[in-house]
Amino acid sequence: MRETDRRSMLRLGMVCALTACLSATVLADQADRIQPYPKNPYFWQYKGRPVLLLGGSDDDNLFQWEPDKLAAQLDTLIACGGNYVRNTMSDRDEGNLYAFARVGDRYDLDRWNEEYWRRFESFLRLAAERDVIVQIELWDMWDLTRDNWARHPFNPLNNVNYTAAESDLLTEVPFAPAEEPTKHNFFHTVPELENNTRVLRHQEAFIDRVLAISLPFSNVLYCINNESGEPPEWSRHWAKRIHQRAKEHGVTAQVTDMRRREDITHATHRTVYDDTEVYTFADVSQNTGNQIRDRRLQYRRLLEVRKYLGDAPRPINNVKIYNDNFGGAPKFLRNVFAGLASTRFHRPVPWNGGSRGLALSDEAQRVLRSVRTYTNALDWFTLEPRPDLLSGDNGVYLMAQPGRQYALGFDGGGSVELDARALSGPARLRWMSMHDDKWIDGGRIEPGRVSLKTPADGLWMGLLLAR
Repeated sequence: MRETDRRSMLRLGMVCALTACLSATVLADQADRIQPYPKNPYFWQYKGRPVLLLGGSDDDNLFQWEPDKLAAQLDTLIACGGNYVRNTMSDRDEGNLYAFARVGDRYDLDRWNEEYWRRFESFLRLAAERDVIVQIELWDMWDLTRDNWARHPFNPLNNVNYTAAESDLLTEVPFAPAEEPTKHNFFHTVPELENNTRVLRHQEAFIDRVLAISLPFSNVLYCINNESGEPPEWSRHWAKRIHQRAKEHGVTAQVTDMRRREDITHATHRTVYDDTEVYTFADVSQNTGNQIRDRRLQYRRLLEVRKYLGDAPRPINNVKIYNDNFGGAPKFLRNVFAGLASTRFHRPVPWNGGSRGLALSDEAQRVLRSVRTYTNALDWFTLEPRPDLLSGDNGVYLMAQPGRQYALGFDGGGSVELDARALSGPARLRWMSMHDDKWIDGGRIEPGRVSLKTPADGLWMGLLLAR
């Protein structure tokens, strides 16, 4: 064999080996990424194992925090059984940074504020080190309306890149995000709507920078908007861009959109549920909004969405539980016992007296600790909602694998009749308060229709396991 041929074969062998190594690395990375659990796609899988996402945090844009403060928050979350945070790419709170560099008294959309991006990457790294799943919201409608729009870099009055006439954007947006499309055409720039390339190129550059930093991390979920009523074409454009950029990175991304309307069964939400091409999970956070004053309605709507997704099951997330009306803990209970893949306490919104969410308060930590202890005692990912096995619609919720496991949530205590005829023999009943992760023995239960009563009033979780 000639020396040149030998060298060519060696180079070819090295290339093939490197390619095989890279392919194996990509496949390993993909296997470890957050993704629907194949055996039950209503739940998530992370690092090859099913995982229930439970969380709470004191802010929605934790990446804006200094590293020491952020690390302490994540450590507190982990210590009480949490593993899930929300991260809006938001910049409206006091002390927040914008993504763009300042030039004099305005911003240059072609130049980055590198500290903003350094904090973002650091946040994702700290979360990944702790196996905390991050749900990123790319566009927060509240950052881009009213007083927040008046000072935002994308406003034509605040940047050196385009004028109001050149961009055709509003300089004043006195209205809030709405359930229906508004005249705020910042959200109409995509080719399928107004094709406003003058603005769109800056929007796409921003999103591409978010993706360049976040896609290498395996612990990230993507949500296009926070509470959008804008045309679905806007959201779909960004969802498709995420998938394209993920493909270029050799990975798969998980994407959803959050609509504004609180009725999660409404047609506006079905634009997400029906589009299985780009939306790989659902977010139903608005179901806990302050206009819904019927706890049974909140629960029934969750089951309706689950049923609606039945032909193409996907995880159903709730990234923010409002503390208005029934309180955050009862809503947390309903989410868990409706079989949601994630549930998280909302932050204490500063302009609402700090009451909108339990965040990572002492009460939130107790709930997280109890729910994690409780769900770890079951083979949770084999369960499904089975309200048909209970007598009446009375604030008691059931996840079950009939004959083996029955998980009951009591929204206020009380009693219920459970159809446990599928048991082949006696089972052991145990109780746990949602605010105290200690077990109470409930005794032996025989197969049949059995009456169960909580040890006291309050939020309780009952567990019936076949021996």
